Amino acid sequence: GLVGSEMCIRDSDGRVVVYYEDFVTIYDYTDIKVTDLPIELQREIYVGMQIKDLEELYEFLEDHTS
Repeated sequence: GLVGSEMCIRDSDGRVVVYYEDFVTIYDYTDIKVTDLPIELQREIYVGMQIKDLEELYEFLEDHTS
């Protein structure tokens, strides 16, 4: 992908938050509660789940927002 386009999903106060790859700059807040997600996903999110592009991000968000 393009340099700097990678992002990661992490948890912030129990919510899913999308960060840029520097783990500091926030790209987007979501209303998804980490505890609502499958346990494997929760584990990935706690360590920082890498997202390779926006398409992957949108798929994730679509799958996990009601």
